[in-house]
Amino acid sequence: MEDEQMVLQRINELLRPGGLLISATPCVGEKLLLKSLLWFAGKFGLTPDIRSFKIRDLRTQRADVV
Repeated sequence: MEDEQMVLQRINELLRPGGLLISATPCVGEKLLLKSLLWFAGKFGLTPDIRSFKIRDLRTQRADVV
């Protein structure tokens, strides 16, 4: 996602009132080894550009959207 704030806003618009979004996306920012491996793999073109988030960051962004 280039603009995660826009994506979260759009998801919020699509959800029915009181709706719930369930995501199985891991918070790579919480896992230092995985984050480092993905960054390293990205430098060699083995993975796409991956932005890492920590759980608290997502909660803050979610609060800004709602």
